[in-house]
Amino acid sequence: MDIGIALFTYCRPIHTKRVLESLKDNNFTKVYIFQDGLKSETDTSQWEEVNRLIMDYAEKAEIHVSKSNKGLANSIVDGLNYVFQHHECAIALEDDMILGRGYDVFMRQCFEKYKNTSEVSCIAGGGWPAEISEGYPYDVFFTYRSSSAAWGTWRNRWEKYNRDFQTVRKIWTDPELRERLIKSGNDLRQIINAQLWGECDSWAVFWSLLQIESKGVCVLPVRYLAQDIGHDGVHGTNSVARTSRYDTELYNWDPKKELKFPTHIFLDEAINQQIKMILDISDSSHRNECMQRLYKKWVCFHQTGSDVGGVLRKSDVETIYIYGDGEAAEILLNELQEKIKVKGIIVLDKKRDFYKNIPVFEIRDNVLQSQDIVIVTPIHDIEYIRFSLKNTGCKVISLEAILNKGDNLIET
Repeated sequence: MDIGIALFTYCRPIHTKRVLESLKDNNFTKVYIFQDGLKSETDTSQWEEVNRLIMDYAEKAEIHVSKSNKGLANSIVDGLNYVFQHHECAIALEDDMILGRGYDVFMRQCFEKYKNTSEVSCIAGGGWPAEISEGYPYDVFFTYRSSSAAWGTWRNRWEKYNRDFQTVRKIWTDPELRERLIKSGNDLRQIINAQLWGECDSWAVFWSLLQIESKGVCVLPVRYLAQDIGHDGVHGTNSVARTSRYDTELYNWDPKKELKFPTHIFLDEAINQQIKMILDISDSSHRNECMQRLYKKWVCFHQTGSDVGGVLRKSDVETIYIYGDGEAAEILLNELQEKIKVKGIIVLDKKRDFYKNIPVFEIRDNVLQSQDIVIVTPIHDIEYIRFSLKNTGCKVISLEAILNKGDNLIET
């Protein structure tokens, strides 16, 4: 296949260096590197360091350095438009996306396999941390949501790309398309709103909308061959918040091996439901609504003469972990004083080592054992928390469930 791969950079030298190193482990005959122009004088030092890195790669790539700052969305759109002038297929690689060995082989096989299958809108090397059963018989799966993790598409698909907000109206007024939007994760609607208000600079949201509008799918490998290293809190374009919610493992592919494709395209609902759960990020309105509901139930719970510590002791519970470090966790800690020992606070990404003199652990610290009980205070995210703690074997109980059930605490 005639493939051009485009790397988009700005001012993250550590990330860019790792991406370039991984790119060397893959055999692409034509590489393009686009560096956006300087946006702020504060970025000068890192921008210049990235520039030196990509210039060292000049013998292997065609380098384009913008004289002005276009922003991420315009940089990628303009860059892909340029690449598609010279190639039938193009891959977009952002400066925080490292590749596993054999990624090039995977992309070539998929480009060839699905070039005449219009239902396939794109191919990506990585995605979200969904668990796929060992019995899944293929090397690829299909998603409602498009992934931008080392992704690629064909010229005839890209020609339909536009940044028209009217697409949102068309999708929302069509029941079938609206259902596909919902199955793609509610964060997509939040990104749309942020884009409308000028709070983010996303090209990908419009590509996702195009895939939904055309009832298309994205192809991903069962074992990811691209890994996003950009959620580490290091300066980026759209977000600097550190999170491990989207962390995935990076694998290599045997270049001598042929991919095992299904005979037809199908959307595995179990896999896609996991992806939706990971992407279903509550906005502030929903979080506040959930917490107000929790507090009202808590007041009623106390009015019956009950308290959480007493309920736990009646169930022979002596020690617990608390998930979350917000206001509800503080109230719960006060209520448990001298009744229940709190062994630690569990969070997805910790900002401190201790909370109210209690040690704070991240999920990935692996402190939880099968006999442990975790009381969840951020009830708006209970399904994702259950999913993320599933492999620990511990019992996960929503604080709201305790308030609902009272003495009947047992919950699986």
